[in-house]
This record gives sequence, C-alpha cells and structure tokens, in this order.
Amino acid sequence: MFNASKKIQIRINNDFLWLLIALSLFVFIPSFIPSGGVKDVTIYFTLLFVLSCSLISIGLSKAHLWTGLTLAMLVLITTIFPFSDSNMPAFLVQIGSLIFFFSYVTLIVLRRIAFAKRVSLNILYGSIAGYLLMGLLGGFWCRLIEHLYPGSFLMPLNWKAEIDTLTYYSFVTMSSLGYGDIGPGTAPGRATSIFIAIAGQMYLTINIALLVGSYTRNRQEA
Repeated sequence: MFNASKKIQIRINNDFLWLLIALSLFVFIPSFIPSGGVKDVTIYFTLLFVLSCSLISIGLSKAHLWTGLTLAMLVLITTIFPFSDSNMPAFLVQIGSLIFFFSYVTLIVLRRIAFAKRVSLNILYGSIAGYLLMGLLGGFWCRLIEHLYPGSFLMPLNWKAEIDTLTYYSFVTMSSLGYGDIGPGTAPGRATSIFIAIAGQMYLTINIALLVGSYTRNRQEA
C-alpha cells in the first residue's frame, strides 16, 4: 500500500516533466517523418499524449479538469475528422478548439509557476513547457490569420502555409532569431508577428523574475 501511494505521489509531482516530454515529441518528431499516413498517425498520437499530460497538469481542481476535458474532446473530434480549408465554419471550429485548449492549459501552467511556493525541478520543467505551449499557440494563431487573410505570411514557393511551417515561424519570432525565410506580408500578419515577439520576450523576462524571486525567498526563509 505504501509503495503504491508513493508511486502516485511521484507521478503527480512530476506532471510538468511529462507535459514537457509530450510537447517535445509533438513539436519535433513529426518533422522527421515524410508526409503521408505515417506522419498523420504520429501527429495524432503525439497530440493525444499532449492532451493527456495537459489534463494531468491542470487537473488539480475538478473545474479545471472538466473544462480541459471538454476542450480536449473537441480537439480530438476535429482531429479525427479533418475538414477542408474551404469549409470556413468547420475550419474555425477545428483551429478554434486548438487555440482555446492550448490557451487554457498555458494559463493554468503559468499560474501554477507564478504561485509556486518553491522552485523545484518540476517548476523548471513547467517553465520550459510553458514556452513550448506559447510557441504552439503562436503557430495556431498564424494559421488562423493566414486562412482569414491569405498571403499574411510570405515564404518560399515550395513551402505550404500549414501549421507545422507557421509553428516554426512562431518559435523563430519568439526567440528573435529572424532567419528571413518567412515574413509577414499583410497588416494582420505583421500585427500577429509583433504580438508573438513581444509575448516571447515578456515570458522570458517575467518568468526569470518569478523564478529568481521565489528562489531568493526560499533561501531567506531557510
């Protein structure tokens, strides 16, 4: 009985580690798989892993868990039955479910980090996971903007304005790398790019301040 309880406690204490692993697999693994059925299956199962780990991370209260579970089910349904981009209402439901779910998870994760009483390894994992969540959110927003305002993001002719490409652009913009291979082409695209860049820098600045402040407070109390 004691060992079983201990295992459950370890799993809960390292929920952000599992979320970080899931997000890393979702972001990086599909890029190394050629387009086709295998890649689609990989994306689906890594997304399912992300959804599961996200629910564990936000499931500290029943309200958060049920809200997250409802949004996760909507994401799964729209992923299993992909819609054509020409079907505007269906596309908006699909991309909207992703945006709402990941926004909700991001807010809960950042809230847990901000109000953490001590800086543990799990909190550090959560900080990295939060950055990945914001990068993914930026990619989803860029995909929505590109659909509503075609040509919002300029890229090489052999590239497609799909979520994986625009997620790459989101992370490049957040980190201020600016390779120059993709750039905003319309006013909505430029506004979105500015927001992503500012959000990325603000996240790093505020997150470092919170972590350092919490660490300093813990040292003083000790």
